[in-house]
Amino acid sequence: MVRAVSDVPIMVATARSEDRDVIRTLDSGADDYLVKPFELLEVYARVQALWRRSLLSNRASLEVADLTLNLETLEVSRGGQPIRLKPVPLKILRLLMENSHRVVSRREIEAHIWGDETTDSDALRTHISALRNAIDKPFAEKLLHTVHGIGYRLYAKDAGAP
Repeated sequence: MVRAVSDVPIMVATARSEDRDVIRTLDSGADDYLVKPFELLEVYARVQALWRRSLLSNRASLEVADLTLNLETLEVSRGGQPIRLKPVPLKILRLLMENSHRVVSRREIEAHIWGDETTDSDALRTHISALRNAIDKPFAEKLLHTVHGIGYRLYAKDAGAP
């Protein structure tokens, strides 16, 4: 199960410390994972960090290099040039822009778009191709990068990559 879109930060405090529990919880949408026993000052510091991040998430637009997504109007532009996207590529773009600091797995994108529904194995590939054609094809610098066997990441190469 993957967390629905929400601005509310989620911190899980638990006695479960196995790697698979941490990974499953964070993959499901938790923002932080704290294993008992813990110090109250650590809890306070983590809550403050989550609060600061949630304040930053109240932006009116997302930007990666010269690509902009207005979160209120859902208008997309690159280098000042408007880009029209259908609903599914637009959802994928938003997810990738919100997570441009990391690689987003195919599984995470599919869960974000289709939830628990099973989809054609080429459906995501088709939507990624449409997104790539819209935001990268007309421009010299490519922003949408495939991380083979894992997923996708949106970033400008000159801004650095993992």
